[in-house]
Amino acid sequence: MPVDIKALRESPEKFRDSERRRFRDPARVDAVLEADESWRAETSQFNSLRAELSQVQAGIAKKKKTSKGTDPCTEELAEKEFLEAAIAATQEALAVADRARSECLAVLGNLLHLSVPTSASEDDNVVVRSWGETSQSGPVPPHWEVRVAGRRGYFLRGEGVLLNMALQNYGVSFLVQRGYVPLQPPYFMRKEVMARTAELADFDEQLYKVSSGRAPPTAAAG
Repeated sequence: MPVDIKALRESPEKFRDSERRRFRDPARVDAVLEADESWRAETSQFNSLRAELSQVQAGIAKKKKTSKGTDPCTEELAEKEFLEAAIAATQEALAVADRARSECLAVLGNLLHLSVPTSASEDDNVVVRSWGETSQSGPVPPHWEVRVAGRRGYFLRGEGVLLNMALQNYGVSFLVQRGYVPLQPPYFMRKEVMARTAELADFDEQLYKVSSGRAPPTAAAG
């Protein structure tokens, strides 16, 4: 998950220290704060202009009502047009500032807990707790080979796998006979969505990128 910008504003030094413990440049934190200041300034300007436009529109409505539509409200309409153009420009600047801040946040790691050893390798890892008797007949497999996520999970083996596949095929065949057309789409995920679950900068070279020219670039998850 991306870093909470509010937490970063309140305790930037904690994040600088965390980046140092990751052997990364703490200036990343300052880059985020600078981008955040720009975003907040653009947000304030955008909201101020919208409030001003609302007042001008209310004034025009009041004049039209009082004059029963005879007052052309020339000055007010010119001001309204000016404010609408300013709002459009500020909105674009705000979008740019938001993207810049998000990009800076994406490369910033979450806070390391104080109990995590500071080390450039796994050699200094410590065992937090263990249960029962352990035995090791060979080298310990890497975590990506043994990790299991979620609850109520189970493993199928041998005939169990074949039975599960047979049931799936039976279900699809049953539906096909009744006019159902199977469809298996590619798995895509928008970059901004995927960024919520991982630091994409660490995997950027491993991702496929698709851009139609009509939509933001999309990262293929598989």
